[in-house]
Amino acid sequence: MSAPTAMAPQTLRPDEQPLAEYRSVSRMAVLAAVLGVVSAVALTTPLLAPVPLAAIVIAAIALRSIAVSNDQLTGRAAATFGLCLATLFLGWSLARHFGRQAEIERQSRLVVDAWFNLVCNGKLREALQFRHPPASRIAAPQALVEHYEKDPEAVRELQQFASQTLVKELLSQGDRADIRFEAMVQADREGFSDRLILRYSYHKPDGNRQPVWAHLYRRSDETTQGTDWELLTADINPPPNRPTE
Repeated sequence: MSAPTAMAPQTLRPDEQPLAEYRSVSRMAVLAAVLGVVSAVALTTPLLAPVPLAAIVIAAIALRSIAVSNDQLTGRAAATFGLCLATLFLGWSLARHFGRQAEIERQSRLVVDAWFNLVCNGKLREALQFRHPPASRIAAPQALVEHYEKDPEAVRELQQFASQTLVKELLSQGDRADIRFEAMVQADREGFSDRLILRYSYHKPDGNRQPVWAHLYRRSDETTQGTDWELLTADINPPPNRPTE
């Protein structure tokens, strides 16, 4: 009996070699790369953070699929590219958002603290000017006195302001008034402006604590890179849909 003959390795023709070496590109990897580029939109608002998050998830799935495909899929570079971009833009957008919020809170507290200080020191005319845009405020002391003495509407406005419960309380306590910042409870951005609500607490001499709500309006001037602040109200009435404390 003759021994079996060994099969010679099959050789491919030159025109068949490219087909044998062909590997599919992972669609998930391509999608991850595209979403990684689009993730830049998260820099405009943190509400678009789901875009880079989706890119990170899809890139991870793509890399996993490529790893277990036995070299049947390619696209590792595209998936890694998308993953890196998405991670960059997500971290950048969150850092930018929280940094901006911290700076706005700092500036808003300076405005409200200055207003409290004016009221406690009996400078009601100056405190009332905080409710007007900076461009229309009266800075000269003599002009300010004349405005609130000779303008009937301004006189009524000052009288109404002085009759507010919080203002009367602060006037009676003066420098002894114990007012403490608690939190920025709301910050709504509208283009180049922000509407903010800060919560303070007024600790009365009898030991009771009275929440105080300060409503502010912040407007950015893109030409001068400056900001204008208005203290719309500061009183003991809570904002709508917020419980009293």
